Amino acid sequence: MVAAMAIDVSNHNGDIDWTRVKAAGVSLAWTKATEGTDYLDAYLSRNLAGMRSVGIQDGTYHFARPMVGRANVEADWYVDSVLKAGGFGALAPVLDIEVTGGLSRAQLTTWMANWLARVEQRTGRVPVIYTYTSFGQSAFDSTQFTRYPLWIADYGVSKPALPPGWTSWAYWQYSDSGHVDGIAGVVDMDYIAGEVPQVAQTLQVGSTGDAVRTLQQELKEVLGLGSTFAVDGQYGPATAAAVKSFQLQAKLTVDGIAGPQTLAALQAAVKAAEAPKTTAPAQASTAPAAPTTATTQPTQTSTTAEPDAAEIKAKVAQVQQLLTQVDAILKTI
Repeated sequence: MVAAMAIDVSNHNGDIDWTRVKAAGVSLAWTKATEGTDYLDAYLSRNLAGMRSVGIQDGTYHFARPMVGRANVEADWYVDSVLKAGGFGALAPVLDIEVTGGLSRAQLTTWMANWLARVEQRTGRVPVIYTYTSFGQSAFDSTQFTRYPLWIADYGVSKPALPPGWTSWAYWQYSDSGHVDGIAGVVDMDYIAGEVPQVAQTLQVGSTGDAVRTLQQELKEVLGLGSTFAVDGQYGPATAAAVKSFQLQAKLTVDGIAGPQTLAALQAAVKAAEAPKTTAPAQASTAPAAPTTATTQPTQTSTTAEPDAAEIKAKVAQVQQLLTQVDAILKTI
């Protein structure tokens, strides 16, 4: 199974090309909406519009600045701002709780309960709680909030640690330094419950087994490697060289080690490579020569041999270029 790719963004990510993000394999995304009682993210409206225009399931989040007696004010600011920007989308509202604002554990627990109840009352949807592991374990009484889905941030681990009370997570932010085509710089990366890549562990020279075999098969598909590239479940120099070639192509750290970020990017590349096969079926020559519908026939010339041949030539050239990169890397091992 190829896991769905999810990201979360804010004004820090600048202008985003959502068409390229979608093509890179992203299917869910959250954008920051508000913070405290008066901050509105400048990119809220355009990010929501961009996600919806390409079919990415969209969500928003509110970064909390807790103050005693101000939970409803923050909740209303969030809801009103999202409604003005186009309304809540496919994903539930999110409370991003990372700071106490000087509140005690009991005070923060009360503040969160009030905010969550207010947003649920106004939207009719059960909000999600986003927090990071150590904060959720100490800053508030997490056992009071187990009815709310958990979005946990925990990096560099094979399995996130959960605050007391929760036995599962809905979303897991596993990296704050991912790379996705269409976004300049780094971006937060997330897993969805039930769709964590099956090869989420780190694979490197010396690793063996089905996880390596899956990795090799995906490398072979994405890089167009020939029959000389073995899919044998043995992570040797050739597999490391292929990983380096992919990392170079995906603009990741080139170290020949297949960690969670490389594996997630590879699976997204597999998904993106498969997409064109299902998006260009038979819209062939059903309309003979109607000039009045010319705008709906931009490239509908003859859908037989010539476009296919050109596509094949382009792919062959791409594969040859990638093989040259792999050979060059092999010589350095």
